[in-house]
Amino acid sequence: MGEYQIKGFEIDRQAVAVLAYLEGSWWIEGQETTFRVSTAAWYNGREDGYSLTVHNYGHDNLIVTFGECRNSDSIFVDHWLQGPSINPPTVKDFSDEAYSQRHYFNYGQAMSVAEYIRSLIEKYIKDNA
Repeated sequence: MGEYQIKGFEIDRQAVAVLAYLEGSWWIEGQETTFRVSTAAWYNGREDGYSLTVHNYGHDNLIVTFGECRNSDSIFVDHWLQGPSINPPTVKDFSDEAYSQRHYFNYGQAMSVAEYIRSLIEKYIKDNA
């Protein structure tokens, strides 16, 4: 028997590392909020990673996607606001705003990516409290 690999839910290891750094860091100390964060797989052509949807009831959702770039081993982070929805975002929800705000991080900078994402979430919560 030869080696085989299950296709379909391959998430880049760098994206997995970012999610691990983010785990347990959603709450802003000393602030009561009505938001929650949900995760889903994110696929955009050859880019794969995760999407985070920050649900803050009564406000647009903050969408953050991150993973390995399609043409390098850098990590990308995209974010945009989207109307309230319980469904995870898809590529058709991806806005021009997200492309214009894309940030890149060098390979192996998962902790820096997690810190940047946390700052996006903190700003969103403070702006929508």
